Amino acid sequence: RKALESSKHQAALAVVDPRDGSVLALTGGRSFSESQFNRATQALRQPGSTFKPFVYAAALQMGLTPATILRDKPKTWKDSGKGWSPSNYDGVYLGTTTMRHALAHSLNAATLDLAERVGLKRIQDTARSCGITSPLRDDLGLALGASEVGLLELVAAYQPFAHGGVRPALRLVTSVVDADGVVFEAPPPEISVAFDPATAFLINS
Repeated sequence: RKALESSKHQAALAVVDPRDGSVLALTGGRSFSESQFNRATQALRQPGSTFKPFVYAAALQMGLTPATILRDKPKTWKDSGKGWSPSNYDGVYLGTTTMRHALAHSLNAATLDLAERVGLKRIQDTARSCGITSPLRDDLGLALGASEVGLLELVAAYQPFAHGGVRPALRLVTSVVDADGVVFEAPPPEISVAFDPATAFLINS
């Protein structure tokens, strides 16, 4: 029975209120008795295309627009003497496309073209300003989500997109009260600004 239980699929869930950073729900696995490893807070994995909004937010902040034209064509990059040829998910290339279309359809080739224009440092800085704390790669794989991050970390970093560029610090405890409802402590949310409201609006659009 234990062997069967250990083979069951696991999952994690994190729900955050982007208005004040309150963690509304958090689960790190099927059962604590089966596994004490919290997949929501401890597990690291490649976020893939969920990292792309940080690339496009960086581009918007440097003055590019949703109408900026990108090259969406196959290309090979030299990496440690080897060729790296990432492709679009469906193998279809548009030749040229807009930033808006590239993000909406998660086009890898166009995103890499954009990442080369924007620069890795600017992309890293944007991700950091949104709350990504895990180590970030110094190669173009960064733009396609090759750097491992945590689930709660990534969910928290999406808050500025949902809240006009504002990033509240995560709050697992919002207040401390006694049995009679008297509030002993209720610190206000800690707020920082990741980017301007226009960038958040355009990414959502």
